[in-house]
Amino acid sequence: MTSESIPTNPPAKKSSAINRKLLWRIASLVIALLLVSYMLSRIQWSDFAAVLGRLSPLSVTAGFIVYLLLNLFRSFRYIALLDNPELPVAKVYPISLYHNFFVRLLPFKLGEVVYIILMRNRLQVRTREGISSLFGSRLLELLVIVLVAAVSLLISGNFFEGNMLALTGVIMACIIGGLAGFYYSGSIIRITMRIVRSLIKHPVVLKIADKFDGLALELDKLHEPRIFLKGLFWSLFTYGCSFAVNAILLYSVGVIVDPFTLVMIVSLGMFATAFPFSISGFGAVELSFAFGLTAFLGYSDSQATSIGLMINGLTLIYAGLSGFVGFLAVQWQEPEHDPDAEMTPWWQEIISAGKAKLRG
Repeated sequence: MTSESIPTNPPAKKSSAINRKLLWRIASLVIALLLVSYMLSRIQWSDFAAVLGRLSPLSVTAGFIVYLLLNLFRSFRYIALLDNPELPVAKVYPISLYHNFFVRLLPFKLGEVVYIILMRNRLQVRTREGISSLFGSRLLELLVIVLVAAVSLLISGNFFEGNMLALTGVIMACIIGGLAGFYYSGSIIRITMRIVRSLIKHPVVLKIADKFDGLALELDKLHEPRIFLKGLFWSLFTYGCSFAVNAILLYSVGVIVDPFTLVMIVSLGMFATAFPFSISGFGAVELSFAFGLTAFLGYSDSQATSIGLMINGLTLIYAGLSGFVGFLAVQWQEPEHDPDAEMTPWWQEIISAGKAKLRG
């Protein structure tokens, strides 16, 4: 049998993959709209107006200043994960601001391509390195959120009835185990997928296992003690700033609680920002804060959701203002390589990459 007689149908496979991606995007959009509708149905607008009335210019300004610091520390973390101390933070910081704005604004995490393209265009960071540093940043941020939330839950939950030795031991075990598990997560995922493949041969399961293998490869990039520790160090600062922004805004509208309960409430909101089925976080962030405020403090649904909407709305404004500053700075910057070698303006590259991501 000749190679020409072998039945192949790559166009059909490609079309099927595109259709699946399109269905996924539509489903994501529907979920996002349902979340927003449900969120709006819980709010009495008189409660929302009362929440806005309790805000002070000082607290709003303080929140914005800390928000700027948050993105500065993210810039230091990008440089640490790229393992290139020669990268000028003065050029990485505007890119971080501009990238953050698009991540907050666009659905389906389309804004992530801005960082990758601008780092390549302006600072000659290779695409694979840009993706790796961005992926590592997100995972380290999530790791710190999980660890801090777990420790706060253990302390505030009174699980050990005053036995400080047992409590301290469990907390240390959580921290050390979490860090070690994350550090070796690439190897753990790979071993787990080998076991899964040996037990289950279904095509869908095998395809999912392949995806996890790709995740393991990205996690391996952090399997370098010096890079891992530097990334973790800056992640503590980014967490602190992110927590402070939310805490300032909560405090300004009268939410005054013990630190550990505050950590739990804010952590729920932080988790929601990573929720993929949302548009600018609307719906997911508000409902997460609402759950925390009603569960821990007994707020009404309308009051709690109004506070969540205020926080998400203000942080989106912060992202817009800082993103505009980042845009101006990026426009002012000159690429480090020969501008004549530039085939396409960076903003056209971003649009093209966004379209490609939408098509899958």
